[in-house]
Amino acid sequence: MQPRTPSRGSDEASPRSTSRLKDLAGSLERSADKTQQHAKTRGPWSIVTAACYLVPAYILLPDHPVAAFAFAVLAIGTFLFHATDNDYQLDGAGMLASTCALVGLPISWLVEALAVAFGFAIRGFYSHLLLGLLIVPVAVVALIDGAWAWLLGALVLLGIGFWIWQRDGDVPHAIWHVATAAGMTLLVIGL
Repeated sequence: MQPRTPSRGSDEASPRSTSRLKDLAGSLERSADKTQQHAKTRGPWSIVTAACYLVPAYILLPDHPVAAFAFAVLAIGTFLFHATDNDYQLDGAGMLASTCALVGLPISWLVEALAVAFGFAIRGFYSHLLLGLLIVPVAVVALIDGAWAWLLGALVLLGIGFWIWQRDGDVPHAIWHVATAAGMTLLVIGL
């Protein structure tokens, strides 16, 4: 005996179609959340301040071109995220790779390159928590290197930027860009 299949007009839905509808509903909900969050941070100030990440890239370029590349990707990704609907995962990749690059700066170009590659490799797992956790090895390297004052200054700027970033709107997010770029620039100079 063959299983009964519902006809087109039947109210009975198969478990498979119910599952697909739930998946679609979840996808639409996540998309709406992302669009709502994106709308909160989309604006001229967030677009313009993406260029702030080019400051550490410029400082790094002569001696650390791999790390400079990571910061340039961050600037491009941030610009694309705020100016368009698609950043091609460059915003998250740039954040992770540039943060990882800070670990390798005082050690060697090979560690720096591996750290940047690692940052790009884990871009699919990007989260604010992961980014925060990556600050721990940066802090350890800064302390070992004797750059504790630079680290302290960077952490203060990151903390203030994070506190302001919690507010909705373009301007608080733009301030976040400036504060994080300034904090990372302090670490680049100190390391």
